[in-house]
Amino acid sequence: MYGKKLVAAILLFLVLVPASYVFGNQVPASSIKPNPILTITPTNAQRFTNDVSYDFGPAVIQGLDGTSWVFWSYSFFNGRVSNPTINYRTTTSPGYIYNSSNWSSAQTLVSTPLSQNIAPSAAQLRNGTLFVSFASNRTGNYDIFLKRYSPGQGWSSDMQMTLNTANEKISSIVAASDGSLWLFWDQLINPTTSNIFYKVWRNGSWSTEAALTSDASNIENSEPSGFQMLDGSVWMVWSRTDTTSNLSNLYYRAYRSGSWTNPAQLTTNANPDHHPHIMQDSNNTIWMVWNRELPVSSTVFQNDIFYSYSVNNGASFVPETNLTNDTSCTANCPEDIMPALSQLKDGRIYLFWTTNRDPEFYWDLYYATTNVQPFHNVAVKSLSASPLTLRDFGIVTINVTVANTGTFPESFWLFVKATNTSALTVAVQFLSLAAGQIMPLSIGWNTTGTKPSKYQLSANILTSQTENEIVTGDNTLLGPRLWLLPPGDVNMNGRDDILDVALVAAAFGSTPGSPTWNPACDFDHNGKVDILDVATVAYWFGTYT
Repeated sequence: MYGKKLVAAILLFLVLVPASYVFGNQVPASSIKPNPILTITPTNAQRFTNDVSYDFGPAVIQGLDGTSWVFWSYSFFNGRVSNPTINYRTTTSPGYIYNSSNWSSAQTLVSTPLSQNIAPSAAQLRNGTLFVSFASNRTGNYDIFLKRYSPGQGWSSDMQMTLNTANEKISSIVAASDGSLWLFWDQLINPTTSNIFYKVWRNGSWSTEAALTSDASNIENSEPSGFQMLDGSVWMVWSRTDTTSNLSNLYYRAYRSGSWTNPAQLTTNANPDHHPHIMQDSNNTIWMVWNRELPVSSTVFQNDIFYSYSVNNGASFVPETNLTNDTSCTANCPEDIMPALSQLKDGRIYLFWTTNRDPEFYWDLYYATTNVQPFHNVAVKSLSASPLTLRDFGIVTINVTVANTGTFPESFWLFVKATNTSALTVAVQFLSLAAGQIMPLSIGWNTTGTKPSKYQLSANILTSQTENEIVTGDNTLLGPRLWLLPPGDVNMNGRDDILDVALVAAAFGSTPGSPTWNPACDFDHNGKVDILDVATVAYWFGTYT
């Protein structure tokens, strides 16, 4: 079938000869089935890569720090297709609005001489560590490799995760809320059979690999896509092809309470379904998206993007919708393949996919978005304090601005802390904000009794169980450093030492107007430097901050 040949050509990155494709019309919003949750409007599709190249298999992830990432496999075309690399782009600022001006230029993540690196997948643990899995044939066959990105440290070297001579081309990595990391991949068992395998990193080591599917012959289980749902279950969807009938449909399973559910069939279409992708948005809706090969004529086929969703945690899915509908095309039909979904911090669901519908007739990435989805998000927007250098245990004014940037009213606890070797809670407030409300707060901190030291101020909103992890990165904000000086520190250098004793001695007995008057030595502000001030410098003598 044309579809299987297309998939094989993409994975092997054989030379593709550009044809005279035209930019097809996207399905109008009015023709999409009514959806009580949202209405996808693919007419806003935008071109994401814009070069004479072959860009395949996007992987999209929203970082916890507000930066979003898109990874893909890139091959440059200059008369022939070069060996593919893994490239990526990020947003240049952690804002709530994403558009073309927010994305960085493309950067190369993986490039190895004379070998192919394809099919990236991305996930991030809650400690901020980002992982990208991909396939590479640098060993003589396709194996799955892994890279790790740690904030402040950068990218690790490539780590080989599969060690056999079989071909493993498509992987999916899932970062679970308990700190574990799940890696899934497809493995070619024989020319007509493949199965899905997985292993889990937990407590510092990887488990032995296990089979998610175990068909013995004439079944190709391939193209896995995994996601952890808000209830903690891990889901896996894949394409299952009966090589005797050439029927390709989508199946899925869920890992709950220590075991996998039985496989469930999502699609029953006679046309081949490939490259599924699964996600759950912050409103608990589970989304499935994939590409389907459709006949244009008896000899011409083209792929469209389809999707379905569930609002009851997978108990049922709504009828599928053709999103990039080019079935009216009769020649040179655009291909839309390899979709990927992610909900970014602006509350919209972003769909990225590979298509040859661009004006240069090469394979590039496009994306479209939904309108804003219902979601929970509260954030600390700003944190400042004055004065930042203080002696004699005065009042520090701390200004905090919090906001409800989500679509629901929210009630939450706000904690303001000052930290040196341990965290000191300065203030705790329970707040209620309407959707879209911004609230400035002014907190007076009486530092009496506080140990003189340097303190890092911070404000934190206690994370709600209803708040999706993609937006919890803005619940905490570090503020300025505050320096509380010892009361006897005349020259305010952070220590009460012999120089301060000398200064008090020189000013002893003076009052305002006296030649030796030094107001910094009048610790109790009674208008004279007397024995009480001497006692103060003596009491704090030897204190360092």
